[in-house]
Amino acid sequence: MSRADRSAEAWDDRDAEDAEFTDCDFNSVVFAGTRLTGATFTNCRFTACRFTHAVLEGTRFERCHFGTAQDSAVRFAFCEAGRAVFAACELSFAAFERSGLYDVSFAACNLRGARFSGVDFSRALGRRNVVTRASFAGSNIGLADLSRIELPGAILSNVRAREADLSGADLTGADLRDADLGFATLDGARMARADVRGAELAGLDIRRLASMEGMILQPAQLPDLAAAMGLDLRA
Repeated sequence: MSRADRSAEAWDDRDAEDAEFTDCDFNSVVFAGTRLTGATFTNCRFTACRFTHAVLEGTRFERCHFGTAQDSAVRFAFCEAGRAVFAACELSFAAFERSGLYDVSFAACNLRGARFSGVDFSRALGRRNVVTRASFAGSNIGLADLSRIELPGAILSNVRAREADLSGADLTGADLRDADLGFATLDGARMARADVRGAELAGLDIRRLASMEGMILQPAQLPDLAAAMGLDLRA
């Protein structure tokens, strides 16, 4: 299905598993209970759309545009989006609420001002084996609300997280190499064993973290950390 405006179609409880959509427009569409497992959307535009109780397991969005203003941004609520892939997508001010996002991938996406509330990046793979997986590699999460998010071991390398709210977040063992964390809010965040080599840490007061044991740093980052704590670091 390509080069069409799909807005007038009925999408409630529709089965579109493994379907392929290219250069399609979706305006004010509500995907309620829509089954899109394995579907692929390429260069599609979603304006003021909502995905509610939709099944997005393994769904792939490539170079899709989901709006850039708060009144036209997309909303995902109560969705199952395990292993979904968003590649080079515009997701400014998108809202992800009460949804399953196990092993989701946001690759080089713009998530500026996005909001994640009550989402779950984990899945029980056994009686006592709960695994958390997610990747935001190369994405812009500046000004996004990821407060109290659970992302232990997640991939956040090369993210731009300036002024993002990561307060109370669990980033234990996360890969934050070369991330821009300048003036991000990290009060109460757990960052034990997190790898922040090459990351921009301006304004980060590590005294406000909930944990930082084993955090991996480079010597060149120590001046920024010392300055944030009001210390005078000298050779």
